[in-house]
Amino acid sequence: MKWLKEHLGLLIILIVTLIYLFIVMIITDLSEYATLKLNEKGDLLAGVFSPLAFLWLVYGYLQQGQELKQNTLALNLQAQELQNSVEQQKVLAKAALEQLSILKIEFNNNIVKSRPLLQIKDCGHQQFAIISSEGIANNISLSIDTTMVSLEINHIQCVLPQQKELDINNIFTFTSLKNIIGNKTYHFKLTLVYDTAIEKELSCSFVFKYYKDQYDNKKYVELV
Repeated sequence: MKWLKEHLGLLIILIVTLIYLFIVMIITDLSEYATLKLNEKGDLLAGVFSPLAFLWLVYGYLQQGQELKQNTLALNLQAQELQNSVEQQKVLAKAALEQLSILKIEFNNNIVKSRPLLQIKDCGHQQFAIISSEGIANNISLSIDTTMVSLEINHIQCVLPQQKELDINNIFTFTSLKNIIGNKTYHFKLTLVYDTAIEKELSCSFVFKYYKDQYDNKKYVELV
């Protein structure tokens, strides 16, 4: 049925051609054809087949137009598919950007979560302990920023467990305290430099004061 529908025009042309030739054979006396001169034979054949040639020419023109129409439709479908593909690529690109943004946010959150909250605890006798919470700090080192007091400090390297105070080996002590003049109070800054699992050489600072008590004449270091 589909083949018949696609080739219906061709079948009609063939039927018309056969009917036309049958009519020509009926109304034409073929016995006289042999007696005709050569040019007369040519004129006869031209007259007989000219309508058929014109008919087939028209059919070929119409058939070509139909094929062009089909080709145009196919090109339009391809253009539509390309357009749909472009739209899909835009959607995928947008989704990828959104996913990348989410990953960046998660990465930044992980960085923040990995940063420990370092605190200094006064342990007495000029000794202080480093306490870590909400994260783990590695390779801690200490440095003092002062231009007024000559202090020496024992540098330490340690790993801080979460929510746990460090043991005695990680308590640092201010030593060689001197240069106290009268009842003056000196302030200096202690900086902790440490690493995390993600970041390197982070730092936090604490301010201390160094003074001599006017009553017992002892030197003290206190966290401000």
